[in-house]
Amino acid sequence: MVRSNLYLQTAVAILTVIKRPSVEPHILLVTQFRPPVGACVVELPAGLVDAGEDGDEGAKRAALRELEEETGYGAASMPGATVSVQSLSDVMYNDPGLTGANMKLCVIHIELSDDAAEPIARPDEGEYIDKHLVPLASLVSQLQGTYNKDGIAYDEAFKKQGYEVDARLSHIAAGIELGSGLVKNSRST
Repeated sequence: MVRSNLYLQTAVAILTVIKRPSVEPHILLVTQFRPPVGACVVELPAGLVDAGEDGDEGAKRAALRELEEETGYGAASMPGATVSVQSLSDVMYNDPGLTGANMKLCVIHIELSDDAAEPIARPDEGEYIDKHLVPLASLVSQLQGTYNKDGIAYDEAFKKQGYEVDARLSHIAAGIELGSGLVKNSRST
């Protein structure tokens, strides 16, 4: 049976890749306490779509606004930065067996000079968010505490520090690792 969609898009998650000339690309993550989990959770920046932020352009505006509020990263707060929306997904459901909560994933690239200052976040009242830059190539290891190619454990992994990991972020990390492996395997044949 097919039902009509009773829920409109209500949120955006933001996958932000930070690029500087002299270092490998990093992904921007946030940690914050989530009462339903009873722990601090590492996740992508995200936020609600406000009234009037309709359609794809509204979702992009919401993503840029939330990114700047939660992390300080944005064109307005970082003169000289190049901020570009790379893609926006269709509506995705977070846990369709339990809730109609949904979001779109917005991929944003930010290019900075090597000497660009770390921006200051302006979270909403009552939000306590820490931001983290993680090398994109070691995302899985940094989340789970697995070993790098040299067999050395990442002691700073989020799980080893007591954080919980948002499932959507873990899925993205697994996809990046899988894609990287597929690319490597196809080149070697």
